[in-house]
Amino acid sequence: MKKLMLLLTLAIMSISSICHAFEQPDPNRWIWLNSDDKYGFWLDKQTLKFEKINKLSTHQGHNSANIWIQVYNTETDQVALQNVILDFDCTLLGPVSITLYDTNRKLIDSYNHPAIEFTPIIPDTNGEFIYLVVKSIKEEQDKTK
Repeated sequence: MKKLMLLLTLAIMSISSICHAFEQPDPNRWIWLNSDDKYGFWLDKQTLKFEKINKLSTHQGHNSANIWIQVYNTETDQVALQNVILDFDCTLLGPVSITLYDTNRKLIDSYNHPAIEFTPIIPDTNGEFIYLVVKSIKEEQDKTK
């Protein structure tokens, strides 16, 4: 019976250490958005900027948000930081850059898009969910102005 309890305790400890290998982002900075069995998504509220697009001729003057999203991948145990521009007037998103880290914050790879190409936001995806959350934050801020 003692051996069984010892094995059970060791099994629970090993499972919990595996499950808690990823350190959650600082809740004072990162807003948890959504998670499933493969990915977790957080929005950086410290760098969230609402502005008019002024760099791109076809979207110039459009209402937008410049956001950073942190994505944790449970299968690869890696964290991606993605900088994205959301165009509220066209319901589009444009990737700016992505940086990939291991869970120890060691850089794996980084990519800056040479030109921002806006693409449609696909319905019923995490991308749409993030868009709607950020849009609702903007609408709340607009009400208080």
